[in-house]
Amino acid sequence: MLIKKMKIVLFAIFTIFLNQLIFAQKVESADKSDAYLIYKKLPLDENEKMMFEESFDLEKESEIWINSRQKLRIKVKEIIDSPKSNTAQLENLKEDINEKSYDIDEYYEIINETRKKIYLKYLKQKKRNKLKNEQENEINKLIEQAETFFYRTEEIRKRAYKLDDFNQTCQALNNAVDFENMGIKKLEKALKILLSL
Repeated sequence: MLIKKMKIVLFAIFTIFLNQLIFAQKVESADKSDAYLIYKKLPLDENEKMMFEESFDLEKESEIWINSRQKLRIKVKEIIDSPKSNTAQLENLKEDINEKSYDIDEYYEIINETRKKIYLKYLKQKKRNKLKNEQENEINKLIEQAETFFYRTEEIRKRAYKLDDFNQTCQALNNAVDFENMGIKKLEKALKILLSL
């Protein structure tokens, strides 16, 4: 009886330890994102820190919307594949997907605008006397590529809001988010070169 109780206690301790380990790995994984590493290394002022932290909160919320949208898309596929497809249910699900896409775009517009502003400030103001010519050229090239993506993003968004069809608007806004994210990645790559010195 005592041995049985000890086994139960040991199993409970092992389960708690395993859960803590899984949680720690998840946190560590999240903390290894380029945005987080840059946030930790840049000499941000208090206002910039607060803006960056708010962007992380928004990112977590947007991830919930993205996961929710993905589940809805799976449901849509299941209905389409079903021999008794329900057209009304299908249209409702598609509408839900579009609304979530619209919200995701709004979240990422705020997230990326915050990060873009901070990234460009430090990329353009930080002294680069330690840079070699090829590093300087690489950073300038990445900034230029990022700004091209941001320009295209704005153009797509302007056209999207003029569309009469909500489905097309949401699809266009999704494309805008993709372009903007690519621009942000270019700036993060440039900052990593700068911060590695």
